[in-house]
Amino acid sequence: MAAKRVKMPHGGDESIEPGAVFVIRDATDVERDEAPNSLTCIWGGGFRVYPAEPLVDLIEKFSALKLARLTSPGGMAMFISAERVTDRDDRSTVQDHSNTRSVLLFGPGPGSPRVRVRETRADLIAIWEGLKLNTDPIV
Repeated sequence: MAAKRVKMPHGGDESIEPGAVFVIRDATDVERDEAPNSLTCIWGGGFRVYPAEPLVDLIEKFSALKLARLTSPGGMAMFISAERVTDRDDRSTVQDHSNTRSVLLFGPGPGSPRVRVRETRADLIAIWEGLKLNTDPIV
């Protein structure tokens, strides 16, 4: 897949390889306080960028990815590059928010990037099946 150009605040742009993307979501209030012209956040292996493009535009731009619409523990919609998920764990009762049902990992080992979501294992299996993806990483 060819790199995609995303518009950044103040007129610049950033080139992003679709295969490196883990999550696309709206920017949080804290992120907008720090960068008021940022509308969204894209993060992947070793990077986070805060484009000045609406979420719907980014979803269209990265439509070649198999994006799963999931929910953060706080209720925010997130679009996860489902093909990049390598494992799923149950929430940690010590560390995780009570609304967390699953922790998705993007790589091996304890230092791998991860994202917490409200969806249960059964929810994720149904979503992965709907995307016609192998469910092995999440079972």
